Amino acid sequence: MRYRSMLLLFCVLAASLGDPAARAENDTKTPLMPFIDGPWWQVAGDPDLGEYTTERQQPVDFALWQAADGTWQIWSCIRKTACGGNTRLFHGWEGKSLTDTDWKPMGIMMESEPELGEIPGGLQAPHVVKKDGMYYMLYGDWENICLATSRDGKKFEKYVAPHGKTGLFSEGKGTNTRDVIAMEVDGLWYGYYCAYPDRQGAVYCRTSKDLKNWSESTTVSFGGRVGTTPFVAECPHVVARHDR
Repeated sequence: MRYRSMLLLFCVLAASLGDPAARAENDTKTPLMPFIDGPWWQVAGDPDLGEYTTERQQPVDFALWQAADGTWQIWSCIRKTACGGNTRLFHGWEGKSLTDTDWKPMGIMMESEPELGEIPGGLQAPHVVKKDGMYYMLYGDWENICLATSRDGKKFEKYVAPHGKTGLFSEGKGTNTRDVIAMEVDGLWYGYYCAYPDRQGAVYCRTSKDLKNWSESTTVSFGGRVGTTPFVAECPHVVARHDR
């Protein structure tokens, strides 16, 4: 899972989507609406990045998942740091339970590696899925969507494609391809993400059987009420409705 908002606060959401009785009573033509169930509590805050710490840094675009040992992990993109380039890197926190407060800071978890073709300081929006005991983290490097894998859900190793770089696909140089999520339906992964060719924001989709090799892109959302400025299509999120 990935979330766009600041990770200073966390809440439990409940929705009729997860309740079979409520789902049976719900007209499938009516959108299902989540609601806040209980008070908010703080799990993480503005981290200490050592020599990279600045007064302007901000935690954004974070992923939340459960590791193989049962602990819960959060990795956040921290922007406006002193790491250079586009100022972004990943920092992590660990909690024994979702209901714990003030999770343990785990430090800087990942930085850009220009030698692998990544844009300096360009790491964005991690997203983690699990398949057959393996954890897959998709992330942006400012221009490309990249992949890292892990057996324990804690230590991730970047996947280097046959061409010697981590970039798997992009909508082109200068489009800031980013904010990817992956959803598996009937054995096929659907990757939704955003980019802004010609400074026009849109949501795209590609498919893959292994999260490494991806199809050509299809535009799935563009324009409308929100307009077409570069940032209107950020952080898409798609859920499969299996009851329809």
